Amino acid sequence: MPHPALADSADQECMLTSRALFGLTCLPQALSAAGNNAVEMQTTATWEPSSRQFIIHSPTALSQKYWITNSAVHAQWCVVFAQLLLHGNSQGIHGFLVRIRDQNMRPCKGVTIHDMGHKMGCNGVDNGKLSFDNYAVPRDALLDAFSQLEADGSFSSSIPKPRDRFLKVADQLLSGRICIASMMQSVSRLSLTIALRYAASRLAVGPTGHSDTPILDYQLQQRALLPLLARTVALQIGLNYVKDRYAAASGFNGAPVDPKIGLEVVVLCCAIKPLCAWNAEDCATTSRERCGGQGYLSVNRFGELIGFAHAGMTAEGDNRVLMQKVAKELLGMLLWPATQARLAAAETATAALAAGNLAAVHSTPGGDAAAAGKLAQMQLGPTGRAVAAGGVAGSVDRTTGSSVGVSVGVLGGVSESLSDAAQAGTLNLEVLRQLLQLREARLLRRLSQVMRGAAAAGSFFDAWMKQQSDMVQATANAYAEREVLEACVRQLQSPSLPPGVKELLVPLVTLYTAAAVERDLAWYLSQELLPPKVGRLVPGYVRHLVDVIGPNALQLVNAFGIPEHLVAAPIAANWEQYNTYDNQGELVDKTAPFRAPAGL
Repeated sequence: MPHPALADSADQECMLTSRALFGLTCLPQALSAAGNNAVEMQTTATWEPSSRQFIIHSPTALSQKYWITNSAVHAQWCVVFAQLLLHGNSQGIHGFLVRIRDQNMRPCKGVTIHDMGHKMGCNGVDNGKLSFDNYAVPRDALLDAFSQLEADGSFSSSIPKPRDRFLKVADQLLSGRICIASMMQSVSRLSLTIALRYAASRLAVGPTGHSDTPILDYQLQQRALLPLLARTVALQIGLNYVKDRYAAASGFNGAPVDPKIGLEVVVLCCAIKPLCAWNAEDCATTSRERCGGQGYLSVNRFGELIGFAHAGMTAEGDNRVLMQKVAKELLGMLLWPATQARLAAAETATAALAAGNLAAVHSTPGGDAAAAGKLAQMQLGPTGRAVAAGGVAGSVDRTTGSSVGVSVGVLGGVSESLSDAAQAGTLNLEVLRQLLQLREARLLRRLSQVMRGAAAAGSFFDAWMKQQSDMVQATANAYAEREVLEACVRQLQSPSLPPGVKELLVPLVTLYTAAAVERDLAWYLSQELLPPKVGRLVPGYVRHLVDVIGPNALQLVNAFGIPEHLVAAPIAANWEQYNTYDNQGELVDKTAPFRAPAGL
């Protein structure tokens, strides 16, 4: 169905009727010719005064509509985006409700429909390509929430510039990016559920030399899977925040939306989809590898999950192109006082971080000092539970049961005396949060500086598209990851969060943040934002957090609440029973209901 904000009440009545005719498909752009420059698409809708109809036409092979969901087999109606040509002039791109099949499901005369063919995944979706040969549609086919054409041919629009008319329409499709992000989260959760269940039940060599130790106990497994688990949980919290912001700014209730808030929501939607899609691919690929040969079997589902993740990286906007849009909008938002204040607050921790004086980070001026204090007090006690400052920060030795301290001096086997910087304090969530905030601030300001210079030299396009792509992407990613972290922090500080949930969530959010810092550690060191003595501690801190979360890994993936019939992977259930008969690599249980054994 097209977005209701694209149509007035009459259009919506027509679309509701068409639901009974089976399905509508949204066609935002002609991919071959226009690429991501959708405002230059070649499909035209020419107003013909004599017949009072629009003539939809695809003038070249490259103007076909590609990857149209439901079009190859099922859809009878679609929304076609085309250049509205009125009296020889283009009024910009508009949407038109167009019938493409008759009651007998045959393509209408003037409409050509082809199946896209077999894909590397998602073959249950009938993607097709469409083209139109001077196909006439009535005047009321125009979706006229923003532009209206009267019977006498007079045209009016609430959006003055033709180019901006498509951009306004495109913003109404943000819900699609949220939907893709949500589907990508399902890939991540399912991949990790399968991999961690298998790792908990697959026994291999232990200290005694016997095969009595689950491979989930191995650091190799934990180091690969648990940072992805933490990132998946954090992204879900971030995605929930984006959903709330989108719903509040959607305008569905008729209330006016502040343009700045509207732009913030656009940027958030464009940022969260890539993060979720990339994470889904990482989760599916890493989980497949960590499940060995069993992960390579189609029946254990990683192949389809990898294919689905790749679809998500492209659907509703190529991830990298969306991140370009994020960076572009951030440059404009840099002029906002609120943005300037946020970046200035991030810089207040620079001196303390660069000196390795982590204790001072907790009391730097600027920002929410009370909130920073609460985060600084969130430490990890025995078994990884969150405890107040002054409690034991450590984990339990699995062989002796004794507490192992995790001050910044001894982390994951890294013994580092900090007597030369006694004021160093400890690595914790607040320190890591300051690092993510500072990375965003430095990258955004540097990108702004570079692009201002390029603009003054008349080379903005070359700088943006051919010279500074790495910085553009890094800036957008830094913003997106910082927004996710801030959503997590708000969740941790919520008085409605049950204490037991907080105990599980604190190490996950901390690991999400620490892993992000570890990934970009070379940047922090090269920018002299961290001294080497502190930088050397970060990988050990990540290893410690992984060890803390490890005992709760199964509890956490079970909390995803995925029904057994949707998990449907033998290695995530009773895979020993599954291998007692010739299963041919198919999910056919000949002996008993297929379910996970007790404890998984």
